[in-house]
Amino acid sequence: MLFILIMWLSTALRRAEAEGLAQGRYIVLGRCWMCHVAKPVRLGLLRPPKGVKLETEAQIARQAGAILLHVRLTHAMPPANLAMISESERAQIRT
Repeated sequence: MLFILIMWLSTALRRAEAEGLAQGRYIVLGRCWMCHVAKPVRLGLLRPPKGVKLETEAQIARQAGAILLHVRLTHAMPPANLAMISESERAQIRT
């Protein structure tokens, strides 16, 4: 019985983690796309800032630490909050 409980908890935690990651990706894709793509649509940008592209899951995963630092911890991104990211979205990125 204990084994079944442990297996269920393990599965539930992985599912919750996957949902959190999906939500974080959704926020990043929705709020960062205008600058952090191969061909930015934001006026004045010819290439993504610092070469950071956030178009794919792999690109977002590679930049996870920087995203946490710049979006959640220092609020440096987006600059002047031009993408209007909410505090709840910033909190979701942390999780």
